[in-house]
Amino acid sequence: MQNFDAYQFFLCLVVFIILTTIFTATVIYVIRVNCKFIDLGVKDDKIKIEYEKKQARKKSILAKVLDMFVLVFFTFVFIAIFGLGVVMSVREDKVVGEIPTLKVVQSGSMSYVNEYNKYLDKEDVTTHIHTFDVVVIHKLPKVEDLKINDIVLYEIDGFLLVHRIVDIELPNSEHPDEIHFLLHGDANELPDKFPVKYEQMKGIYLGKRVPYIGTFVAFMQSPAGYLCILLVIFAIIALPFGEKKIEKRKYARLLALGLIQGENKQEGTTAQEGEESPVVVATETAITDADQEESRFGKFGKPKSFEEKLAISGEKTQNAYAEIASTLCRIEKIRAIRGFKGETYRCGNKAVCKLGIRGKTLSVYLALAPHEFENTKYIFEDVSQRKDYASYAMRVKMTSDRQVKWAKELLLILAEKNGLSVAKEPITNIKDLFRSFGKAKTFEQKLKTATPILKERYLNISEFVTSYDRMRVIRGKKAETYRCGNKSVCKLTIRGKTLNVYVGLDPKEYEDTKYHFTDVSDSKTYANYPMRLKMTSDRQVRWAKELLGSLAEKYGFVIVKKPTLPRKPSFHAFKKPKSFAYKLRTSSDILKARYKEISTFILSFDKTRFIKSKKGETYKKGNTCVCKLTIRGKTLNAYLGLDPKAYENTKYVFTDVSQSKTYANYPMRVKLTSDRQVRWLKELLSDLLGVEGGAK
Repeated sequence: MQNFDAYQFFLCLVVFIILTTIFTATVIYVIRVNCKFIDLGVKDDKIKIEYEKKQARKKSILAKVLDMFVLVFFTFVFIAIFGLGVVMSVREDKVVGEIPTLKVVQSGSMSYVNEYNKYLDKEDVTTHIHTFDVVVIHKLPKVEDLKINDIVLYEIDGFLLVHRIVDIELPNSEHPDEIHFLLHGDANELPDKFPVKYEQMKGIYLGKRVPYIGTFVAFMQSPAGYLCILLVIFAIIALPFGEKKIEKRKYARLLALGLIQGENKQEGTTAQEGEESPVVVATETAITDADQEESRFGKFGKPKSFEEKLAISGEKTQNAYAEIASTLCRIEKIRAIRGFKGETYRCGNKAVCKLGIRGKTLSVYLALAPHEFENTKYIFEDVSQRKDYASYAMRVKMTSDRQVKWAKELLLILAEKNGLSVAKEPITNIKDLFRSFGKAKTFEQKLKTATPILKERYLNISEFVTSYDRMRVIRGKKAETYRCGNKSVCKLTIRGKTLNVYVGLDPKEYEDTKYHFTDVSDSKTYANYPMRLKMTSDRQVRWAKELLGSLAEKYGFVIVKKPTLPRKPSFHAFKKPKSFAYKLRTSSDILKARYKEISTFILSFDKTRFIKSKKGETYKKGNTCVCKLTIRGKTLNAYLGLDPKAYENTKYVFTDVSQSKTYANYPMRVKLTSDRQVRWLKELLSDLLGVEGGAK
């Protein structure tokens, strides 16, 4: 498969996924709406009419057999044509041994005899081949067995053609070791421009062809044909499910209306009069909430939250939860986060435990290393391999009172290990613990409600940082980040009533100094800002400014007179990049003239071609990279496929861009800022393309 064919196939695959998604969503929506209308009785009249027509129209066995025959016939034809296209595409029109191959003719060069062609003397050698005929190509005979008027399949410039031999040139002074064949399409006025060698021929045509089906085969060989096949297969598979569901709803509605009686499929008898059919009873009732949940979430219904599971778990699980929660409430500064699947408990930055319910069993996931408790009395499970519980690697199931007691002991061991103070009695109620934590505040909200001292320290730090030139501020939900170009400067956050400054310096360089800081390089969030300083005093603010000054001196930041502190987060809308064609259209007349001169000069060489893209124009000669033209600002740039080292210490002014991956094949950049540069560029292009090749 060629690159362009692969690109076409990938594009068709993307289109197939999009169309399948849209088709599936539309079908599901239509089915749901129809089912809803059927259940509500909106379509009762239509259902009755359809049922009556179906009962009145009794299909004969002959009609059923005929329908089946038509379906099988068209399916066989469809599969045969598709299989033929696939086989032809795989074999790529190559004759294997004595087995002939098939070729779809896509031109009319052999469809009739042109009036200017006099080389056909007899009518019996006039073999017409029309467009989209499928011709049978046989193995090519030996070179000495080929004769005039034979029709052969040959390749030229990557294209396969079927033409007639009209002349044979024996070896001569120009080609002493080869026989050349001159070929001609019967419908063409002139013969082929170039003679053909024996090596270029793929096979010979002996007059066997199949008309009319080439159009379908060519379509099936294309990515669009594959897409069509996939869509048809998907529709054949998907639609019966929807139709079956609607038919079930219609049948249930007919039962509810009393038009038909439910059949007992196990015993093969219908419900007797006076007996209440179980199907009728089931369908006469309206759709319940459970049915709606089942239709949305499958037969298991809507997933239940941790709170809902706890409410229906039973007294044993609820008592175990109360005891564990009571122990957790004894730990000072404990905080709880209730999610959909469970509850997480933390104390500052330290992970404590996580609670979850599976079935009717409460599980406690502890932030302890399981290997430290091996060969002990505790029964637990190591879940460190699971990403969700990487920080809570020890799971203890609350299946008995003993397990509850062990979980409480492990919680106290964890608290002692992490230096957490534990009271004798619960400090707060578990309900109040959850109630105290509302929606997390943003950095801006924390700053608004902060103390005057914190606000003053924030302004002091912020004004100092923004006094440097080209400093930009990015205010996020949790922090305010300061950057200068690609350099990470600092990040400001507020935790509780304290302002924290994270500086982009290496903490190891400032060990055993007067500065008080914390190394947070292990945190992924602050990997670029590994030094944390707490602004708990004016001295800490002064030290933070000194460290920020050291960072600015390290990177060479320049101080401006006025700080550029944004009071509100500002987001600059970046305009859509302009294309090369737009830049050229809106450029100056001088740039347009230079572009036209260079483009015309390159295309004047034989077999040169150009490829337009969004960012520029690329010129190639065969597989040789010639030149790439781009516009940056108001300057036309030419990137040449020459080695810059070969032109060092010459009169040419250029830039070596070989380090750039984008211009790896065009490492020499010439800025066309003057007519002299244009003249030099043309000289370099002449060296690259070769003057001996000649212009057109």
